[in-house]
Amino acid sequence: MNSDEQSQAAIRAFFDAMNAQDADAAAGLVNDDVTVEIGPHRLSGRSAVRELALQTDDQLAFETALVELETETETGIDVRARRTQRWRSTGEIAAEEELRASFTFDDGGAISRIVLA
Repeated sequence: MNSDEQSQAAIRAFFDAMNAQDADAAAGLVNDDVTVEIGPHRLSGRSAVRELALQTDDQLAFETALVELETETETGIDVRARRTQRWRSTGEIAAEEELRASFTFDDGGAISRIVLA
């Protein structure tokens, strides 16, 4: 697998881990000093990724699906994703939204920065 394929696989695995609330798997895909930017909020470190993976809402279940790998640069990949929120009580869709995300990788192939917009 070349580095582009490895990066794409890491992005898919990251979304899968977050959807499954598998904090260890998500944290294993990022480097120690990863930064995660969600709008105006900036989080740092593997522990922040673990906390994000384990977040829940009493009323809503969240799932984010990769839609398209859009642009590859020397250091990362921009993607389009769809987040679906469902009511836990009925399974009905409460909201759907398109997200843009940018993943940057370190020299070892670990995710070093994630920007969600």
